[in-house]
Amino acid sequence: MANNEEILLNLMQNVSDELEHIEKKISDLERSKEKDDELFEKQRNLLAGNLNATNTMLSKVLAENPPIVNHTHHTQYTVFGKDTPFSSKMLLILIASLLLLIPLIKYVPPYMNERSTIAKERDDYKLFYEYVFYRNFEADQSIPKDLQQMLKDIKADDTTYTNYVNRLSRKYENYLKKEDLKAQIKKLEE
Repeated sequence: MANNEEILLNLMQNVSDELEHIEKKISDLERSKEKDDELFEKQRNLLAGNLNATNTMLSKVLAENPPIVNHTHHTQYTVFGKDTPFSSKMLLILIASLLLLIPLIKYVPPYMNERSTIAKERDDYKLFYEYVFYRNFEADQSIPKDLQQMLKDIKADDTTYTNYVNRLSRKYENYLKKEDLKAQIKKLEE
């Protein structure tokens, strides 16, 4: 029996210690809740103050700047009829100028492109002439008189050079065609 009383006393002591421990935790939690409530109240007051300050600032800004009103302007132009601002002479001139401008717009761009192509060819030929001229000068260490004479004759519209160049260009084109055909035949044989 004494043993049972000791166990019971020990058990009661453990329960009492545990209850004191729980009571201490509860009091700590209540203190921390009070602190949290105080912080929450301070934060709420700060936010309310900021909201009020922003509200008053926005009210002032809106009061200073008048609201923007969207105006829609609708204008109607009449080209033909009694209310037209154009006279019959004005319309006739407008139609005639349109009819004259259409072919210009249609045919001027190819003409400009053709002119630029001709200018490019001229620059290429000039570069080639200068290359041949300076190459001969470098080789002979003297001014190539035959090239100068040839250039003078060409500028004087001597037809012998033109005919000679035309014959050579036909021979060159025929040679290119033959080479192309030979390459095609080799392809077909393979």
